[in-house]
Amino acid sequence: MPFHWLTPLFYAKARKFGLLLLLLLVFAIYFTGLNGGFLLDDFQNLKVLERISGNDFYASFSSVIFTGNSGLTRFLPLLTFALQADAWPDNPFAFKLVNLLIHLANGALVFAVCRQIGRLRRDSAGDAVALLAAAMWLLNPMQISGVLYVVQRMNLMSAFFVLAGLYSFLHGRSTLAANARAAYGWMSGGVLLGTGLAVLCKENGVLLPLFVLIMELTLLAKLPRSSAYRVWQTVFLYFPLLLVAGVIAVEFSSWMAGYSQRDFSMGERLATEAGVLLDYLSRMVFPRLGGLGVYHDDYPVTRWPWSWRQMIQIAGIVTLIVSGWALRKRAPVFGFGVLWFFAGHLLESTVVPLELYFEHRNYLPMLGVDFMLASAMAALYQMAQTRNLRSFAVVGGVVWFAIMVGNTLAEVRLWGNPLLQAGVWAREHPDSPRAQAYYAQVLASHGQTEKAVEVFVRLTEGKLNHRDEYANWLMLSCFDERMAAPPLGRVRKAFREIGHSLSPTGGLEGIVIAKEEGGCRRYGYDDLIGLFDALLSNPEYERRRIALYVLRGRLQASEGKTGEAVSSFDQALKIRPDVEVALLQVKILARTGYYAEARQHLALAERINHRNTLSRTGYEQDIQAWSAAISKAEQERGKQAK
Repeated sequence: MPFHWLTPLFYAKARKFGLLLLLLLVFAIYFTGLNGGFLLDDFQNLKVLERISGNDFYASFSSVIFTGNSGLTRFLPLLTFALQADAWPDNPFAFKLVNLLIHLANGALVFAVCRQIGRLRRDSAGDAVALLAAAMWLLNPMQISGVLYVVQRMNLMSAFFVLAGLYSFLHGRSTLAANARAAYGWMSGGVLLGTGLAVLCKENGVLLPLFVLIMELTLLAKLPRSSAYRVWQTVFLYFPLLLVAGVIAVEFSSWMAGYSQRDFSMGERLATEAGVLLDYLSRMVFPRLGGLGVYHDDYPVTRWPWSWRQMIQIAGIVTLIVSGWALRKRAPVFGFGVLWFFAGHLLESTVVPLELYFEHRNYLPMLGVDFMLASAMAALYQMAQTRNLRSFAVVGGVVWFAIMVGNTLAEVRLWGNPLLQAGVWAREHPDSPRAQAYYAQVLASHGQTEKAVEVFVRLTEGKLNHRDEYANWLMLSCFDERMAAPPLGRVRKAFREIGHSLSPTGGLEGIVIAKEEGGCRRYGYDDLIGLFDALLSNPEYERRRIALYVLRGRLQASEGKTGEAVSSFDQALKIRPDVEVALLQVKILARTGYYAEARQHLALAERINHRNTLSRTGYEQDIQAWSAAISKAEQERGKQAK
């Protein structure tokens, strides 16, 4: 470089050890947050780990990884969760530690990808840009929920394979002139394997070919392209993207049906996402303390007619996208940063009827913005004509980094203190039912039951009017009789009238589990059956009827009402045949001595399981085990009869 005075960032030794020091710093910062608990979807996705037992590990293991709530496309993360089954549900530290290690590996890949880009562009500051971009990406406080929210391992692992695929592509691209055959192997393998493995972690892994194409259209636009390379682009980039577009077109009608469970339309979601995306961008460029976390269900929906602010937000998004495309050749770094960011949000921030706001959706999209910022910092330093100006640029960059690191450290420490975290989130999101319910649950778990009841009263009977949270109130008062209970008559009335929510089934499941373990004597059988009947009569819970019938059957079985339990399971099986429900019937009948009926339901389980594919083997072992157990029980009964 032509400057006689350089910052340590540009020294060769700093480049050699800079990444290692960065990773150690990130590990040290995040380590303080590993002591936090499970949150939100963690319970829904990880409770299947309870199936895994040491006695028949393979059968239970295969049933978990092939039949998890997230589906086959989340197979690889479920595999890693299953390997940690011993840590569920008492050791969230172990799960979060693995997440952190994956995040560090991803940071190293971000550095490697950006460094390869710099070498292909023959950028003299390429290594410095790569280290700066990796530092920004690793240390931004917006990444915290993607790392410490356990179930986001799906997102972390998908990003790992996307980044590994990008690195493989770039490695091949850099050797294309020297060894075309090997280069095409690296590029093809990177795109195909990277996409395939990423999709087995999370669906948005299909965006890898689009990320490659954006690189080609912006940062790598000046590289030569032979006719063979153009054919490769068509086969490995354009064709997969057309295939994805076709799948989106086929699934579009089912996505539209999903809006029936939301309080916004597709048009309202698209308009709202303009403000959401701008908020994401502002937090990337100007990291600030507060307002982070996982509870953003209070984000305001943009409804017609739009306000001036909303119109400006929508115009701003359109302007950014158009300018990014228009300037992709004249200002390739800007074009890359803008197009990469919006491409990364193509699935989760457009027409799919997902919730409106989650910070972890920026995990990969942030890379484009960070590369753009790092390139701008390096360019400003190079353009500085005097030592004073260069020193000013360096000091400004250090101050910006210090603010970002300080904010990240403060937020991470918050994640390591659940009681403080819940209180902060409740104050920052007073209109978020989830944040308030989480605060009440944490208060109750720390023995502050009176405060917890106050929060539940405000939540269910105050201006928020979220009566679905009666279920969580019921569950907590079931566990701790010091906690005042909600009036059951009011709860039954609410359950007949409320809109669809996951809270009622989640709360009732907690009560049923307590009943199965001999606890929760506070609520009688008739009280709880009345709650199930109220929900089953509510048309908004049509999609939850299988779960409700199964939970009702488990409750009835725990109370010794075998006939009623089998009838409830039959109702669930009429809606959708499920081998696990049939095996529950077998379990109940066999334990109460109805061996002939148990064999009939075991035959039903076998017929249902015959339709399964990947999970069939695991359940076959369960069926064989129950058959042997019933035969043994029948033999013992026969001996006793003699």
